[in-house]
Amino acid sequence: MNTKERLKKFCSQENITVKAFEASINVSNGYVNSISKGIGREKLALIVEKYPNLSIEWLLTGNGSMMRQKNEGDIIKNKTVKVNESPCRMCEEKDKRIEELKEQIEVLKDQVRILKKISNQ
Repeated sequence: MNTKERLKKFCSQENITVKAFEASINVSNGYVNSISKGIGREKLALIVEKYPNLSIEWLLTGNGSMMRQKNEGDIIKNKTVKVNESPCRMCEEKDKRIEELKEQIEVLKDQVRILKKISNQ
């Protein structure tokens, strides 16, 4: 299950439509369906603010339960939203891995070009 599917599952669990969810976090209609690789930090902060009981770890990774446990008090305090470091760190690690994979793709492209030259000789 990917992030988009988990968001839809959360909406179903909360008995709200995806359209109502999108409106509640001030994003355009179709935002949820347009999610392909993940949710940006800004949107994640909006979700955390509006739905403090949603487990961000579950949303991003599928690990754990959908709803936050009572002892997970590190995000909401006196109605001030603080996105914990874990999702941000996960985003940074994801971005780093993407860059590594892009570099590997370029190396592989070079190897393919060389092999094509050799096979045409």
